[in-house]
Amino acid sequence: MRERLTEMLCWATFTAGTLVMGGAALETTVYIPNWVHDMPASLAVTRAFLAVRTPGDFFQALAPLTILAAAAATAAAWHHRRVRNALMAGTLLLLGAEVMTFVLVYPQIRLLLAENAAGRSIQELVAARETLELWGFQVRLLMMSVAVFLLYGFAARTITLDRGRLAGGPPS
Repeated sequence: MRERLTEMLCWATFTAGTLVMGGAALETTVYIPNWVHDMPASLAVTRAFLAVRTPGDFFQALAPLTILAAAAATAAAWHHRRVRNALMAGTLLLLGAEVMTFVLVYPQIRLLLAENAAGRSIQELVAARETLELWGFQVRLLMMSVAVFLLYGFAARTITLDRGRLAGGPPS
């Protein structure tokens, strides 16, 4: 039963992490370029578009759930060193990405989408956009990708293989 719980939690962590990383990738490749393509006019359109819900509504709900799933999976996999270590490393990377979100992403988004953004200098807006694109998204997305695809994926696949599910053997 413990092995099955560990397996389910590992796959849940991988799935939730994939959703968080996919949302960040969508925001990076689709939303942000539209937000900043013709500043400051595009910022006013973006602010009007995001009047009801924002990407933060998605991330602020799912990211903590992903970290909780990773913590639960780590606890369940404590006896399985390779899985435990991969989950812990992935969780540290994901926590680092979350710190970047609060330190680099949210302040830049607040600056770009503030009511007074049109009154700011174009240099200040460009600097905020560049910080957002480089540290807030490119570096953060790399950290999230390593956490999800390498570490969480490795943990989920390893525990499943060890249980004999992917190798064709009977489940233990």
